[in-house]
Amino acid sequence: MKLPLATGRTFVSHLRRPRVLTAVAVVAMTASALLGWHADGRARPVAVAGASFRVDRVVRGAGAGPALFVVSATGARTAVAEGAEMPFGATLETDGRARARLVLEGGTAVALDRATRVSVRGPRDLSLRSGSLLADVAAGPSFELRSPLLDVRTADGRLAVVADDGRASVAVVRGDATVRGPRDTASVHQGEEAEVGRAGARLQITATMDPGRRVAFGDALEADRDDDGLPTGLGELRARRPGAQDELDGAVRLIRHDVRARIAGAIARTEIDETFANTSDHELEGVWRFPLPPGARLERLALEVDGKLVEGEFVDARRASGIWGGVIAHAIPAAPRLADEIVWMPGPWRDPALLEWQRAGRAELKIFPIPRRGTRRVVLAYTQHVEPVGATRRYVYPLASRTGAPVDEATFDVRVLGADPAAGVRARGYDLAPRAGDAASLSLSMTRTAFVPSGDLTVEYATPDQATEASGFAFQPEASGEDGFAVLALRPRLPARIAERGRDQVVVVDTGRSMFGERLRRAKRLAVALVQQMDRRDRVTVLACDLGCRALPGGWHVPGATAAHDVDAFLAGTEADGATDLVGAARAAARVPSRDHDHDLRIVLLSDGVASAGTRGRARVAPEVAEALPDARAEVVAVPIGGDADVDALGELARGGGGAVVPYAPGEGTDAAALAVLSATYGAMLRDVTLTLPDGLRDVAPATLPSLRAGAETLVAARVRGDRVTGDVVLRGKLAGEPFEARWPVDVRATPDEGNAWTARVWAAHRVADDERAGDEASRAEAVALSHRFR
Repeated sequence: MKLPLATGRTFVSHLRRPRVLTAVAVVAMTASALLGWHADGRARPVAVAGASFRVDRVVRGAGAGPALFVVSATGARTAVAEGAEMPFGATLETDGRARARLVLEGGTAVALDRATRVSVRGPRDLSLRSGSLLADVAAGPSFELRSPLLDVRTADGRLAVVADDGRASVAVVRGDATVRGPRDTASVHQGEEAEVGRAGARLQITATMDPGRRVAFGDALEADRDDDGLPTGLGELRARRPGAQDELDGAVRLIRHDVRARIAGAIARTEIDETFANTSDHELEGVWRFPLPPGARLERLALEVDGKLVEGEFVDARRASGIWGGVIAHAIPAAPRLADEIVWMPGPWRDPALLEWQRAGRAELKIFPIPRRGTRRVVLAYTQHVEPVGATRRYVYPLASRTGAPVDEATFDVRVLGADPAAGVRARGYDLAPRAGDAASLSLSMTRTAFVPSGDLTVEYATPDQATEASGFAFQPEASGEDGFAVLALRPRLPARIAERGRDQVVVVDTGRSMFGERLRRAKRLAVALVQQMDRRDRVTVLACDLGCRALPGGWHVPGATAAHDVDAFLAGTEADGATDLVGAARAAARVPSRDHDHDLRIVLLSDGVASAGTRGRARVAPEVAEALPDARAEVVAVPIGGDADVDALGELARGGGGAVVPYAPGEGTDAAALAVLSATYGAMLRDVTLTLPDGLRDVAPATLPSLRAGAETLVAARVRGDRVTGDVVLRGKLAGEPFEARWPVDVRATPDEGNAWTARVWAAHRVADDERAGDEASRAEAVALSHRFR
């Protein structure tokens, strides 16, 4: 039996549609410990110990020709080759499709993203003119980095910096830094980000919500980078002759890729329209793969048939697979008929598309036929929450650097509704040109031929209500006579961290039988990366758990390269075998001996969520995990491993542990995933959350709120009685064991403005998720009906 609705959603696109059946704080250095600025604001000079630095690597995203240049005082540009030795004082610039890695004296490495200009003034002295860079600073004297709006100083750490004349930010990925803005200076710790939006503005310090994506371009320059080989941003159609086992390499290629993104406040809808050409003389069947961004909800699937787009339908997963089997069996007259495994219905079933949406967001679409020397067109759309990062929001369309065949033509069309005109809308990574729009929208677009991606497309914007802690959006369908829909965006001001104290981190690797093969290999790699990148003032140990647990020899370790090597050796001989007791594993992690009780306890569980022993009833998981933890300073962070991991089960573990679920998305690099997990272990977390809404808001979804991370935004949806609701929203919970309450007045006005129509789909998506957690027949039926109605 395939997975139920949200975790194994299945669509069938065809000419005759069947009826729906069922569906499924670390101890931080003070600013004085990091050498300070002179009283007049000038940075201290750094002595130049050597004469030069080395261009270690240059990677060009597409095409031939120079990619890295040295820029003279007059602006003249001269190409620089990989391996070149450059004198200090040189200014280097990457073009719009290239990245470069510089190695400075003492082991400090600096990765330059696309369209970045930097002056290397000395072995520990840089000036970022524009663009973005990632600095891995080796321990030593003060390392200084200047930009137009902020200056950064650290003695040992990892910094992701973005800067231009209009905005600048620095995310501290490891260690600590002192950041000086136009008006103030602040200490910024690991897992935090400082941002300044304009000259004369004050620094804003928030928890870093996307550390993995901030460093991904730098990790891509590492020669030993882990990569699971999955496509990102572009669909991949692998094809074969019907009934054959071997794929035909290069038989089908992508010739057109169009992206339309419509962003309204906190929600973005992205539609991808792709056309593939069969270059062979054979009729083929194929599988199209497309990893969706973490948290994205699939909204549309359509397949072009006879020049018209035919929309997909929700059907029972097992029956849809049977229909597919029937189509392929009838395409091969000599193939055996297995009546129990296929379904054949007379009629025009020549163009089915079977889409299985896996839990972690990987879409795999089966298409038949792909005509000889013909084309097939697929349209896929998804919605996602665009969370705030300081004073801005960042929409990201993930595009991996690619060296394969170029796409004949690609277009990108992005429109932002309701953006703050004063802040503007800007694209990073590609040259999207602004288009004229009305007063409420700002638009960017780009068309390229022979397109080869060179990394992510990021669009930054701000909303007028960005500084408020609660804002509302509402929609009333015209002439429907039914209640409207509302979404509240909650951004409670939580401290980035509770106290300046370290953490005892216990990494638990699930080694039960269901983790066999690539799942366990990915979990092992992630465990090693976590220990490698963890704050050096933490302590860490690792447990390998099935029915029981084995502990890393030597007890608690100091994070870093040596501990990562020990973890790699410890896990190397571990096989996936035996039953899995997930609650028992959490209990064992909470009882690891010799804890430092001045530290917070963080348990990181790497698992597919399949429990075959111990507590398996969903209703009992959260209470038993909560009971197992020693105090309110202990938290559980769950990381789903595998595309079909049971995210709901892991969500219950995290809910009981007062932590969060951090997805390890297909196509995501191991180092980036590790940073995302660690970010969840550093920040403050509001636990045992309850929400009271004004009268007039009913059917609230989700029914139970998860723990809220510092810096994160949570969307809560409800139905609206009447066209206006006023009153107070009251948020309560526990912060480090102490009661917390926030109260905000709201004025919700439901109108037929199509700009807020997305609120209905957000409500439906949350309600479907609640139905799936309930799991009873009535809830399953409602989930199917809502999925149909709201797409």
